[in-house]
Amino acid sequence: MNITRPAWQLEFSVHVRELDEQHKRFFSLLAGLHDALAGEHRGGVAAADTISALREYAILHFSTEEKLMAKHHYPDFDEQKKEHDAFFDTLSEFGKMRSDEERTLEHRILEFMRGWLITHILNVDKKYMSFFNSNGVF
Repeated sequence: MNITRPAWQLEFSVHVRELDEQHKRFFSLLAGLHDALAGEHRGGVAAADTISALREYAILHFSTEEKLMAKHHYPDFDEQKKEHDAFFDTLSEFGKMRSDEERTLEHRILEFMRGWLITHILNVDKKYMSFFNSNGVF
């Protein structure tokens, strides 16, 4: 399976330093998963550890976003929260799957996380950019 190595790009900036740094870290972790799946051992412990780290980082990042939104009374908070919850629901579904080839499942998780993160940042997170900036959050 040939998946493009995930990388943060300037177009993903939401112009809130803390959130941009967290998004960059997300991409870095995804790149690590990509590398683990493409490497000599192709998955295994390194991939499982990275998937676990990505899940834990998502908890931290979503919590940061949601606290910032609540603090500034972001009007689309509920939409964001639903997106975050749906992300974890999908990860839970992956956790229930049993694949004949673990590597296939790991690739599906990478593909999901990469696509979700890019789509979420560009279509959902970008909506809060001007809101936060107009409230003095950079």
